[in-house]
Amino acid sequence: MSRGTAASSAGSNDGDDVRPGGAAPAHGDARKPDKEPSRGVTVRFADTQADLDAMLPLSLEAHAATRFGEFELDNGKRIKVLRRALTNRDRYALLLAEKDGQLIGFLFCTVADYVVGRGLIATVVAFFVREQVRSSLRGGEAAIRLLKGFLRWAAIREAQDVQIHVTSGIDLNRTHRFMQKVGFTPIGCNYAFDFKRVEVRPRPSIQ
Repeated sequence: MSRGTAASSAGSNDGDDVRPGGAAPAHGDARKPDKEPSRGVTVRFADTQADLDAMLPLSLEAHAATRFGEFELDNGKRIKVLRRALTNRDRYALLLAEKDGQLIGFLFCTVADYVVGRGLIATVVAFFVREQVRSSLRGGEAAIRLLKGFLRWAAIREAQDVQIHVTSGIDLNRTHRFMQKVGFTPIGCNYAFDFKRVEVRPRPSIQ
C-alpha cells in the first residue's frame, strides 16, 4: 500500500453521492446497493471479506508503484492491517472507488488519540487511484469522492484534526496542487534518507 495520493486530476463531479459511514461501529448504509446505476464513479465502504479480497490486487499495484515497492511485501501483515476496517470500525475504514463495477481506487484511514494529549486525529494511511485513470476526469472524480468520504467519516467520529502524509513518491507536484485545490493546507514536508546513496560510517566506539 502507498501512503499519500496518486491522484492528480480534480475531476468535474462534487462527490455528493459518497455513502458515508454511520454511527460507530457500523458504516451506516455502506452495504446498501445503489438504487439506480451510476453513470460515474461510486465510493463505498469495504464491508465484507469479499470486498477485501477484491481490492487486494489493487493494493499490490499501489505498493509496486511507490517508493516502497522495493520493500518485501508481507501478505499476511497486509491482510491483517486491512481487516481492521472490518473488525475495528470505530478506528479504521477502507473506502473503495468503483467505475462500471471495476475497482479504480481506495483509501485506508484511521483515527487515533493525539499522542501526548486528548483529542482525535484522523489520518490517511493509504490513498491510491489506478494509473490508467489517474489523469482522467474519472480518476479525479474517484480521488475527490474518496477524500469526501474520508472527511465525512472523520467528522462522524468527531476528529479534531485531519492529516494526509504524502510519502509515496508519486507525482508529488501534481499531488500538491490537487490537495490544495480540494482544501488541504500544507503544514510541513516529509523527508527520507537513502542509505544506498549515502554512506554513513558508524561512530567509533569509545574505549
